[in-house]
Amino acid sequence: MSPAQAPSTGQATGSLADTDAVVVFDLGVQRYALAVAATREVVPIDKVLGVPKTPHAVLGLFPLRGAALALIDTSRLLGLGAEGGRKQALVLVKGEAALCALTVDNVVGVVRVDTSNFIAGDQAREPGVLGYMSTPQAGTFTMLDTKMVLQRIDDLRF
Repeated sequence: MSPAQAPSTGQATGSLADTDAVVVFDLGVQRYALAVAATREVVPIDKVLGVPKTPHAVLGLFPLRGAALALIDTSRLLGLGAEGGRKQALVLVKGEAALCALTVDNVVGVVRVDTSNFIAGDQAREPGVLGYMSTPQAGTFTMLDTKMVLQRIDDLRF
């Protein structure tokens, strides 16, 4: 299932104009990207504390510099089949505050958005996908609608 097919009550949509650079990461054999402005850092996942009665996508809490941060399974959030024991988390921010962390297999790096290497997605068929881009350093990846991802996290209401 593509990110577009996963259920969401939010109507948030982004655009390429909102994005200067993206963080490229792997989930299973697929490569995705989110706007770098919504991310803070990549951290290892050492220990996760399960929390009862949370939505399926919420794996639990993990410690980050003395605070507890919600860890969300990115595959479950986006309705993808590539679940697994991921060892890294991409910390998302809203303003200056850490919002939560998304599981990833590997962070490839940060790349600048180049419209000459960008192919727009079909918003009617794939509303969660801005489009596709290819760069020498990151290869070909799917650019996710960061606003949609943040809306899905808000929809979890945890």
